[in-house]
Parts: sequence; C-alpha cells; structure tokens
Amino acid sequence: MQHLREPDRSFDDDVWSATDQAVARRVTGEPVAYILGRKEFWGLEFAVDARALVPRPESELLVERAVGRLLDRSATVAEPCRVIDCCTGSGCIGVALAHELAVRGRAVALWLADIDPQALQVAHANAERLLSDRQQVQWQVVQSDLLDRVRQIDVDCVVANPPYLTTDCTERTLRQQGWGEPQLALDGGADGLALYPRLLQSAADRLIDGGYLIVECGDDQTARIAAMLRETGYHYVNELRDLAAKPRAVEAQT
Repeated sequence: MQHLREPDRSFDDDVWSATDQAVARRVTGEPVAYILGRKEFWGLEFAVDARALVPRPESELLVERAVGRLLDRSATVAEPCRVIDCCTGSGCIGVALAHELAVRGRAVALWLADIDPQALQVAHANAERLLSDRQQVQWQVVQSDLLDRVRQIDVDCVVANPPYLTTDCTERTLRQQGWGEPQLALDGGADGLALYPRLLQSAADRLIDGGYLIVECGDDQTARIAAMLRETGYHYVNELRDLAAKPRAVEAQT
C-alpha cells in the first residue's frame, strides 16, 4: 500500500499490520490514547493505558491555577512548594504542575496519591520519565483512599480530580463507548459527589493556613461543592471556568 502524501513510499507489512490492529481496536470504542499509548497534556507527553483515565485538556485549568498561586507564595517563602495530587490517575496534573514550577526555578515536594495500585504504576512511570532530570523536584507515590495514608500535614496546595460522574451516567457512558476507562476513576456515586465531603475535610487537615485546595468537578456541581467548602471552613471560595466558559473547578483557601 502506498503513502498518499508520498506516493513513492510504500508501507511494509509490519506497518500495515499494526495499522490494521489499531483500526480494529478503535472500532471497538477503545480510546485513541490507549491505542497510541500516549496523550499530550500541558505540553508534555504522558504514557497512558487502560489502567488510568485519559488526561483531559480541561484538567489543565487546575495546573494553571495552582502554578499561579504557588508562584505568588514562593516569591516570599524559601521552602519548596509542597503539593499533593489526590486521585492522581496517570499523574498528569501533579507531574505537570511540578514540572512547570521546576522550569520556573522553584523547588517542589510532590505526593501522587491514588487508591488504585494499577493507576499508580502509570503515575510512577510518568513521574520517573518527566521529572527525573528536575533536581528541584522530590516526589513519591502513595496508595491511599483519598488522603488517608498521606501523612504530610503542612502542604501548600492540594489538587484533585476525583470521580464525579453519577453511577447512572458512568454506566451509560461505558455502555455507549463500548470500551471503558477505569470505572473507579469515573463513578462518584448516586449524585457524583460521594467522595467530596471526605476529600475537603482531609485536605483541610493537611493544608497550611492560607493553603489552597483546587478540585475539578462537573459543570453542574460547582455550587454544591462551593457550599461544602464553606461548611467545612474554607475561605475565598471561587468557581473556575474552562476555555469553553463552563464551570470546571472550585478553589478555596484554608
């Protein structure tokens, strides 16, 4: 078979076979990122497979906001920026955040936490590949139900992209796609918010005074999460919108 743009170039049998297999996988509904084994996020290439949720561009909002907040703080504080990425999955949010801060000359201590040991394998591989040449970054992965096993109690920022689809929506989505991303990373219970009360409280217990929590959520959930944050004792609660002007995250300070 010939290359359409380069008619003098022909595919060999191995290339054609690999292409045929990739097409067959895509027909089943398998995400392109899983077939390719990679996904771009924050200008970095993350390895990804069926063990972890595919990184979404909307989640870059958490990185952008956290970088701005931490740069403001580190301008007057000499210690490393201390960050926990909860429900880390592929590690894309935490790793991109630490990488960006390091590029800007800031030292970082990073914890990547997830309840799923298979997802943590993906996060570990991405952190090792993308942060190994960043001597300013110290990182570790922690298998933890939210933050239960993360013992650090004086961090500057917690970022989190917890499961926030309803159970019905999760099941419907997986059925329609024919090939599911990990259900554990999607299913947030009957109303999609099952994990948030415990997440907000445990993050508050680990943040310094004036520290930031930034959580992703569905575009119809920000008002309820903002109310939870105020009830938990957070201040300066603020809704964040993505590039499509949809409510995508909420930030607050302790």
